[in-house]
Amino acid sequence: MNIKEAEEFAKEKFKILPKQDYDWNFIHSRCVLALLETLSIEENIEIGKLEPLVYIHDVGKVIHEENHAQLSLEILEKKYKLGAIEKDCIVNHGSSGKPLTPEGKIFRYADGLSLFHPIAAQFILNSEGKEQGKRVLKKLYEKYCIAYKDNDKILRILELMYKNCI
Repeated sequence: MNIKEAEEFAKEKFKILPKQDYDWNFIHSRCVLALLETLSIEENIEIGKLEPLVYIHDVGKVIHEENHAQLSLEILEKKYKLGAIEKDCIVNHGSSGKPLTPEGKIFRYADGLSLFHPIAAQFILNSEGKEQGKRVLKKLYEKYCIAYKDNDKILRILELMYKNCI
C-alpha cells in the first residue's frame, strides 16, 4: 500500500463521520506525517512503510473511539497484508501504547506530538473555542507528559510544542 492509496482508503472510511471529525482526521494525519519525518531522521529510521499508516491508523474510530487502535487493525487486516512493524504502529500508537519496534515508538511519539503541531492546535482552539481549547490542550499535554516520561528528548519537544501552541 502506498500513501495515496492509504489516503483514499481513509477518505472512504471517514466519510461517514461528521464534517468536523472528518476534517480533524486529515489534519491530524498530516501533522503525524510531518513529525514522523522529523523524528525518523534523528533516529535514522526509514519511514517509507510508515507513511501510509498516518492516514489509516485511526480508521477504527468509525466504529468507536474506545479501543480504536485494535479496531483499526481489524479493519485494515481485511484489506491489507500488514507486517509486524505496521501492526505495532497501528495497535500501539495511542498514549497508552507499548510499541515493541523502534518504528512503533517513533510512530507513537509522532501521533501524540501531532496534537501540538501548530495546525492541529489551531484546529482544536477554533473547534472548542479559545478558552476551552486551551483547557483541552493542557489536559492533553499533562496526559502525554506521563505517557512519554520514558524519553527526555520527546518530553522536551512536547514542552516546546505545547508552549508554542497556547
